[in-house]
Amino acid sequence: MFGVPNYYHLGTFNFQLGILGLFLTVGYLIYYFVKGPYKYLVLVVLSLIGAGLIAGLLALMLVYAAIVCFFFGKWLANGRGNFKVIDARTDIEKDEKMRLKAERKRRENWKAALAITLLLLPLFFFKYLGMVTSWFGSRLSFVLLPLGISYYTLSAIGYLIDIKRGQSAAEKNPIKMLLFVSYFPFLEEGPFTRYLEIAPTLLNGQVTLSYDNYISGLLKIGFGLIKKLIIADRLGIFVSAALNLNNGYGSYIVVLGVVAF
Repeated sequence: MFGVPNYYHLGTFNFQLGILGLFLTVGYLIYYFVKGPYKYLVLVVLSLIGAGLIAGLLALMLVYAAIVCFFFGKWLANGRGNFKVIDARTDIEKDEKMRLKAERKRRENWKAALAITLLLLPLFFFKYLGMVTSWFGSRLSFVLLPLGISYYTLSAIGYLIDIKRGQSAAEKNPIKMLLFVSYFPFLEEGPFTRYLEIAPTLLNGQVTLSYDNYISGLLKIGFGLIKKLIIADRLGIFVSAALNLNNGYGSYIVVLGVVAF
């Protein structure tokens, strides 16, 4: 079901680290030689391949989120334009303008609420489905959780809210919308991203590829791996033991375990 069991065994940290190394090598070379306006296509392909290898068919949830963002983003942006039309009208009084704008605002709120609900439905479905099946000792709670669903769902919601508030324009390219949702470095560990902050470099290719940037990126990755492999993984062993209810340790060990967590 969902095609996940055939793929998810590949979703180990070592395999993901291998994917990251492959992307950094092959992806960097391809990205370097592709012309600026088309660089985003390289990132889309790499992101979908990586998500597909790790999550299997559940990677299609990225496409679902991108479709919701694309169409509702344009719909909400058109709604913002209607407020300007009302303000520009000279054939109605100020009170009538306020009434029309209040009515329009209610419609926009319903549109935004519908879009956010559509984005949250998969998150709630997979989260609560996992909780229910875990009561029966099933591994379905582990398998049926799409890669990065919390991160890309909240980033997508933020994108729609920014459009509704008039802080961002709607993306007109559906492939770029898919890239914003599926960009692979953000799927596993986040962070939540804002369209306004990431669009110039990620979607439009406005990035300078240089030796200094390359070394800086490798150093950041290296420090991240040190924190993950040397610090976090070692603390994880202690946390698992300290927070085990049957360990018989004193309260101070449990407190240290909470702090380490």
